[in-house]
Amino acid sequence: MTRGFLLSADEARAWAVHLFDAAQKIMDPSTLDDVPEDKQAEALQLMAIEALTKAPPCAPAPVSKAISDVVAERRRQIDAEGWTVEHDDQHTDYSISRAAAVYALMASEACKANRAVMDGFKRASSVPAEISSLWPLAWRMDWLKPHSRRNDLVRAGALILAEIERLDRLSEVERANA
Repeated sequence: MTRGFLLSADEARAWAVHLFDAAQKIMDPSTLDDVPEDKQAEALQLMAIEALTKAPPCAPAPVSKAISDVVAERRRQIDAEGWTVEHDDQHTDYSISRAAAVYALMASEACKANRAVMDGFKRASSVPAEISSLWPLAWRMDWLKPHSRRNDLVRAGALILAEIERLDRLSEVERANA
């Protein structure tokens, strides 16, 4: 399984600084003052390799399967369902986070019989009424599709991600208009 890496802004900056410092060192003619002329090309190559392979202090952690699945589900929501950022920005009623909560509640259903019905029928009518009644009123009920505990949590995570991104964009707009 291939694992990707996610960098925070601070980690990306640390990598950029690390590579910039290495490039400056390589480009500085005085770096090679003590290196015989016939070994200078090799020394520069080794310095470049070291810069690229030696991680800065804040090396990124591998991305877990759970994170990859949440991001892939968010990408699917955008590509397959058409729930773009422009679409999400219209949900000022917090319905995205409400839908995420419903998926998380479905995953937390303790009654094995209820969960078995949801897993078997995979449609909104199989969701216990105390959970399905929380589904956003403006959203079609047939959009609520239970699958499995894990898949419901992945969908909840993707919806939470969409809502956080919407709130971040809203904050940027508010700051720009201040």
